[in-house]
Amino acid sequence: MSRLNVPFPGDVPDGVEGILDNVGAQFGFVPNMFGTLASNPTVLDVGMTLQGTLSRVLDAKTRHTIALAVSQANGCDYRLAMHTYVSSEPGGMSSDDIDLARAGSSIDPKRAAVARFAQQVWRAAVR
Repeated sequence: MSRLNVPFPGDVPDGVEGILDNVGAQFGFVPNMFGTLASNPTVLDVGMTLQGTLSRVLDAKTRHTIALAVSQANGCDYRLAMHTYVSSEPGGMSSDDIDLARAGSSIDPKRAAVARFAQQVWRAAVR
């Protein structure tokens, strides 16, 4: 199986260091996903555009709830740890909110529906 490698900060193409600096300022670190996307500036631009668009469509807690629900469903410990961290302090979610999101639920009925739907989509995709 081929693997994608995260380039070292000095090895990224010209013009993406500033973008990664902004990501690092937002999250407190640069998640591996963004570091990997940085190896191709066009792909990084697409990823950043998608992030920006989602931030205008869904509030942060809903986005975090989706990420937590899917990360729990697919059993990815790295992503689960990263989304748990980002959802807490910077994301404003309580530990109870995070636990519910990981279980595919929320105290907010709309977020609970979104979490369940995201997990169902993931399960259907892997069948």
